[in-house]
Amino acid sequence: MNARAAPPQGDPTIARDASAEARASDDGEFGADRDAESDAVLVSSSLHFAALRESALFDGLPETLIHRVLTHAVERRMRERDILFFKGDPSDHVGIVLDGTLYKILYGPKGQELILDAIEPGELTDEMALVENRPRSVTAIAYGPVRVLSIPRRCFLTLREEPALMQRVHALMYERLRKSIDAMEIMCLHRLESRLARHLLSTIDAETAARGVADVALPPTQSILAAMVNASRPKLNAQLQKWQRTGLISCAGNTVRIHDVDALRGKACLGKAERIGLARGASSWRGYGAASMPERRSDTHSP
Repeated sequence: MNARAAPPQGDPTIARDASAEARASDDGEFGADRDAESDAVLVSSSLHFAALRESALFDGLPETLIHRVLTHAVERRMRERDILFFKGDPSDHVGIVLDGTLYKILYGPKGQELILDAIEPGELTDEMALVENRPRSVTAIAYGPVRVLSIPRRCFLTLREEPALMQRVHALMYERLRKSIDAMEIMCLHRLESRLARHLLSTIDAETAARGVADVALPPTQSILAAMVNASRPKLNAQLQKWQRTGLISCAGNTVRIHDVDALRGKACLGKAERIGLARGASSWRGYGAASMPERRSDTHSP
């Protein structure tokens, strides 16, 4: 990857360190302490091949195609609060997460943080980089150790004649668009209680949901969860406490036990199609959404 572009003016919580060796945040939960440039590892392991073969992009595609891509790939090893790319950076590479979790995040004019998506192992960091050379639309930050397989965009330019690969790229982009539309509806039209209920339900598989009781692991901090559902931490905490008082949930550390999954579905205000999707374990919303939120809402960040 090339040298990073300066953070855009709308991201006041991110600033470059004077030594240009680190990036730090004034007070934001996801401010970067450093970037991942220095921890690049050449790809030489069969484990990288297996990871690509099982990824959303390459699953089921010819092995010869995967080997061609691996000849250009580099592994990036990231630590907590490392930046993979900033909003506004050039889309010069595509990443596939091998281990850990990356968060796609936007910052408001006063430092508000909104998590658009959590990128898990096997998923792409930015599908749009595969088809167009435009600046990044979000910032991607690691929370905890993360390993990313980085593939230069110029490598994919030579693979556009592969119909199977391009069909997969288009399918992934359509899925991302669908999630984005779903999340826009939820963020703009649903109250915090519904948004939080949907988030918790999206982490439960069908077998667990059928039992009626489920344990859900929350993100490492409440700040992350609040940013995922576009709420302030006090309002999020108040909602969780309200559910605890009614016996709907109980909390122990970073784990929430849902005592009545069906009752939580009622809080989520799900339509028939969404209820079917969640019952099958298919998340219709994982926090990926639009950045524009109505300022008049009482349960979102203050403008």
